[in-house]
Amino acid sequence: MKSHQQQLIYSLCSFVCLTLLPLTAPAQPGTVLDFQKINDTEGNFSSQLDNNDWFGQSSVSLGDLDGDGIIDLAVGAAKDDDGPSDAGAVWILFQSADGTVKSNQKISDTQGNFTGVLDNNDFFSLFAIVSLGDLDGDEVIDIAVGAREDDDGRPERGAVWILFLNNNGTVKGHQKISSTEGNFAGVLDDADYFGTSVANLGDIDGDGNNDIAVGAHRDDNGGSARGAVWILFLNSDGTVKVMKRSAPPKEILIRTRDTWIVFDWASAL
Repeated sequence: MKSHQQQLIYSLCSFVCLTLLPLTAPAQPGTVLDFQKINDTEGNFSSQLDNNDWFGQSSVSLGDLDGDGIIDLAVGAAKDDDGPSDAGAVWILFQSADGTVKSNQKISDTQGNFTGVLDNNDFFSLFAIVSLGDLDGDEVIDIAVGAREDDDGRPERGAVWILFLNNNGTVKGHQKISSTEGNFAGVLDDADYFGTSVANLGDIDGDGNNDIAVGAHRDDNGGSARGAVWILFLNSDGTVKVMKRSAPPKEILIRTRDTWIVFDWASAL
């Protein structure tokens, strides 16, 4: 029979062991711990979405835009109809720690203090929103937004909008980069779709400003719709300082199991 002292030690050990043991098995790497959907009816998103807005077509993390210690998001709705039809919009979502929306700010042809002009079928934010870091030095994150079917110069040449943000998600200022604006001296043709994709490259040339790569997936140099990428070296005001154009090579090498094959792009078109 256990003594009183032995029973006390046994009970204490049992309590400590049960307290330290996890109640559930640890999650396996790559599995989802939890989730939160954000749409017209869920996630505390209190604003209205309309049919065929395409909310969620693009998205990017903005870091902590409002200074509450929680990462915020920019989400595209490329077929939003504020003002012109299918002009597009960007939603700035200020997040709560549980993934729900604390508040939001819409940027469109009619909202968010955005004074740029969007036209029918610009598809502002289709596939392309990227954080630029603090481009203008005001300690607030700025973004670049593609509008691949913008008609500056000629139909569907495309454009990129540089949006300088306030910490409440509204637009402090903007700079458009297109065939006719933003000090862009490159040649865009009809239906190049410049702005189909945008990537932040960091500060390539060491001038303190982040630079961007912009896709023009239907560029025709060298052959029909072969595509191109423009490297844009930016000034702090969002204009282009220098640009370089990159197109697909005429030939590439493809390795098979036993040998290398020369693949000619022209033969595939």
